[in-house]
Amino acid sequence: MSYVFFNEIHYENFGIDVNEGVEIAGPSGTNLDGWKLSLYNGGKHESDKSLQGLIPSVSNGFGVVYVAIPLPEHRGGAAIALVQKNGEVADLISWGGDKKCENGPAAGKVPFKIPTEEGFFTSSSHSLQLAGTGNKKEDFTWQNARAQSFGKFNTGQTIVPLPVKPVTPTPAPAPAPSGGSGSGSKPVTPSHPSAPATPSPQSLSPIELFVSKNRTYHHTDKLHAQDYFAVRRGQEFEIGLSAPKQVTQAIVRFTAYPDTDHFHTIHVGKKEGNPETEWFGYFDGVQGNNSIVKISIPGRAVVGKYTISASGDDGKTWTPSEPVYILFNAWSKFDDVFLDDEKHRQEYVLGEDGYIWVGSYHNFSPRPWSFSQFNTKSLEASLLLLKKIPYEQRGDVVLISRHISALVNSQDDKGVLVGNWRWS
Repeated sequence: MSYVFFNEIHYENFGIDVNEGVEIAGPSGTNLDGWKLSLYNGGKHESDKSLQGLIPSVSNGFGVVYVAIPLPEHRGGAAIALVQKNGEVADLISWGGDKKCENGPAAGKVPFKIPTEEGFFTSSSHSLQLAGTGNKKEDFTWQNARAQSFGKFNTGQTIVPLPVKPVTPTPAPAPAPSGGSGSGSKPVTPSHPSAPATPSPQSLSPIELFVSKNRTYHHTDKLHAQDYFAVRRGQEFEIGLSAPKQVTQAIVRFTAYPDTDHFHTIHVGKKEGNPETEWFGYFDGVQGNNSIVKISIPGRAVVGKYTISASGDDGKTWTPSEPVYILFNAWSKFDDVFLDDEKHRQEYVLGEDGYIWVGSYHNFSPRPWSFSQFNTKSLEASLLLLKKIPYEQRGDVVLISRHISALVNSQDDKGVLVGNWRWS
């Protein structure tokens, strides 16, 4: 049985292959540091890709993490292995064939051939996915290509919480008969202590995000979806780490999504660092059972979607139940989009309604317009466009503006609009 397994894969589509990658499912808080993906083609080991970070929490103590990775064509049988830190293979799947692996970490193993396939006419927005009910790979079956669901559980997939193994109490040794070690008495052999209870993923504490407070402080409280946690770069925000006693040591990790190769590790310490270029955090007291950590997002940080995880004293692990969205910040002098005028910020950043101008140079007029920028779908559409921009360029407002302008033209840049721009 494997509780960490491949949950979704996309390897081929119509035209040039894009959005290739796999999704890994497992108990939330599973540490993937030291794990790797091993690619096989025709049974031969081709390459490895290292994994990092914790599996976030999505539902019932389980989560998923997407890994973007170019996958080999299936001619002759291609395969991918999920290899644990100790070298054991947690999962091994193939497409186009089930040829035995000849070398590498999965040497001698025959991969499970996915019974469904992607092909030349598969959409680039589709993938092969598991469906069913359970909490281990054997509980699910592969389905035909359907709309991708990377980052969340698949359509038709229900996760059941892992059972908690009860602790069987060890009976106390029977007292020796009175009168010494008289005839017939035998020394009592102490029984071995019971194994500790299997930790349930649900015992992992979520990170307290103080959503309402942080959204107000970061001017993102107008987002229609109240469960979307968005903060702005170049500014601090608060999180809480729940524990029976005050946390004195912690490491917080921000992992970009879906570009999981890119992450930022913060060793929580003193209130020091360059707020323009450095990620840093520091402890700021206690509220109830929460040790408060203030996180400073640099003004040049890459904008987009992240997952947060944390670890601390005695191996304690925290993981949030929802992602974090980092936006540009017109209120921060450390961000290139800074506006030193509150009236302008209210109009250009927070204005939901306004005017567009129509007509010709000599004959024009205003038309009322709703920008709908705080609509949930607007945020999701913006994130989709960001994925088309190289990761390293997503922190530069000038480069993002240029990319977004180009993406408007669908014919040339795989954008969002289709039309004929020629004068007719």
